[in-house]
Amino acid sequence: MPGASLRERIDALQQRHLALSFPYAVHKRFTEDWGKHYASLISYFGFFSLFPLLLAFVSLLGVVLRGRPGLRDDILDSALGHFPVLGTQLAAADNTEAGLTGNGWALAFGLAAAIWAGLGVVYAAQDALDTMWNVPRVERPNFLVKRLRGLAMLAVVGVGTVAGSAVAGVATQLDDLAWLARAATALGTIAVNAASLLIGFHLLTVARQSWRLLLPGAIAGGVVLSLLQTLGGWYLTRVVAGASDTYGTFSLVIGLLTWLALQARIVLYAAEVNVVLAHRLWPRTMRDDDPLNKEI
Repeated sequence: MPGASLRERIDALQQRHLALSFPYAVHKRFTEDWGKHYASLISYFGFFSLFPLLLAFVSLLGVVLRGRPGLRDDILDSALGHFPVLGTQLAAADNTEAGLTGNGWALAFGLAAAIWAGLGVVYAAQDALDTMWNVPRVERPNFLVKRLRGLAMLAVVGVGTVAGSAVAGVATQLDDLAWLARAATALGTIAVNAASLLIGFHLLTVARQSWRLLLPGAIAGGVVLSLLQTLGGWYLTRVVAGASDTYGTFSLVIGLLTWLALQARIVLYAAEVNVVLAHRLWPRTMRDDDPLNKEI
């Protein structure tokens, strides 16, 4: 391409190769669908729902596994490991003499607060997926249906959190087979994440799509979320812990918001994978006259 600018050469290159054109198309669609805006809303409401949700989770474990402290500790450690910084703080509190024991009032308060704040997360996710699938506003759920869908999705998230923690907790019992425990934990976490995303992608939009069509994004999102929980948690915990002496609570807040924002973006990018596949929205050009810039 003689005389072409660097941008034009890069554009031509990415359009010729699927490994480049498909990710670029997903990213461009994410930008067009206000993905950054919805990711910010999800992480904002997620920040307020995280504290009461963990309080309710810890209290529930204390009630259900009161007679099995060993299993309770394993599941709790596995669950808190998915929440860098905050998980470390709660684990430290649980190891104190008073500990974090099951308490009916704490469980009731935690569930009520988690539902109230968690619905904000789900509403933002519903708006995001309806936007991605080009659902007209007049066809979107009414007040009652939107809240019923939100409560159903919160139940899915709750079951997924408990299931993922249980998988990790049970796997830790394989003391003589450490490699098998690690493999079982990794595969179990991916499966739980992918299943939760698959149900969420189906439940959070009125655009009716087949389960098979939603599967690629769910699997991709499940794998990346699992990697983030493993690698990202390790990184954030050490970075924020090293800065805590200087910045104190500020580093805790920034670390958690960063963590939640990353997860929100991964979920929305995974949803866009399905949209791009369903409508075959690749390759895309970097030029302003891209015909796919228009709504489909």
